[in-house]
Amino acid sequence: MIKKDYTHRQFLKRLPEEIPLFIGEKIKPCPAEDDDLISVIDWFKCKWPQHALSIMHPTNETMAAHAGYYRQRKAKGLLEGAHDIVLFLPAGNYPFATFELKKADHSSKVTEQQIQVALTNINNGAFSCFAYGLKQMKLVISAYMKLNHTLQFTFWVIYFHIYCVLLLRKSLAI
Repeated sequence: MIKKDYTHRQFLKRLPEEIPLFIGEKIKPCPAEDDDLISVIDWFKCKWPQHALSIMHPTNETMAAHAGYYRQRKAKGLLEGAHDIVLFLPAGNYPFATFELKKADHSSKVTEQQIQVALTNINNGAFSCFAYGLKQMKLVISAYMKLNHTLQFTFWVIYFHIYCVLLLRKSLAI
């Protein structure tokens, strides 16, 4: 049965295996999700200032007072279930990443649309996950960003190896 939204426990039972989930210890009291979201965006921009324009929060939530406003936003491309953070940076084999932040006290509900957005992104080759709390979000974003450095390091090791082989061949040919 598909529900509109799930509690933390229901989500864990429903979670498709393709979606990575980052859960730390349950923290009570914990900051509001918006406070953690502001903190993680600021942290990212300080840690990787050269990529400050590559991260965003799609403002999709709406507290519309009337249905017309919601219909207008929907017509403009409102995506129900859009994740909290979109990172327009390739890393590893992923062209981009989306991260859904949930409260560290596990009280945030997960919507079916958020699950479907994650699955769609994963099927399109992207990295998409759920993280509970600021600490877990920082860990997963750091791990994602390290994929670039790991690939760059691997590239340079291979490049250096080929360069050394060419030098060796050149010196043996003389």
